[in-house]
Amino acid sequence: MRQKNGGFSLIELIVSIAILAIVSLTAMGFMASGANSFSSVSGNVSLQVRSQLAMGNIQEKMIDCNFGLDFHDATDTLYIINSKIVPDPAHPSAVLTVYTVGVYEFRDGAIYFGEHPCTLAGPGQMTFSGDAPDLLVKGVSDFTVSFQSYTTLEGGLKLSGATINILFTERGRQFRDIQTTALRNNPIPLTVTATSTP
Repeated sequence: MRQKNGGFSLIELIVSIAILAIVSLTAMGFMASGANSFSSVSGNVSLQVRSQLAMGNIQEKMIDCNFGLDFHDATDTLYIINSKIVPDPAHPSAVLTVYTVGVYEFRDGAIYFGEHPCTLAGPGQMTFSGDAPDLLVKGVSDFTVSFQSYTTLEGGLKLSGATINILFTERGRQFRDIQTTALRNNPIPLTVTATSTP
């Protein structure tokens, strides 16, 4: 007995192409959905990583601060002042207290950092010359710091904690990071004045 095997008929060919098209469109839909989901997750992870790096840097400096802190609301700038006792080169048996200020400045959608020597201009008053030239993190929409304080037995004011609030923005997504940090050395509240910027 002999069979005729002439291949696909026109109707079978059309049905096969239609099924292949439906399967291909379904697969492409899953791929597009997966790509959008990956992009969304990737953007959120990017915001959180940037937030943790910036927060970690600021918190580390604040925890180690041994003299005083100041935040200017008008300029969105955080000042972290540390003191260090060093030998006086003019008098070998004497010592000097030198001060440095760490500056975290929010401008142009980013937070910049810089360190400078500063001087004690009076009780609770510090002055320095310089700015914050190094980029710490970009994509920032808001930066504020508030302090928790207490009064000592002698009547002085000390800082026990700080709340850092940073709003990050990237491609229409926003992530607000608010963290409260205990200040190990209980620095004092200061008023810092930038006398000039280069």
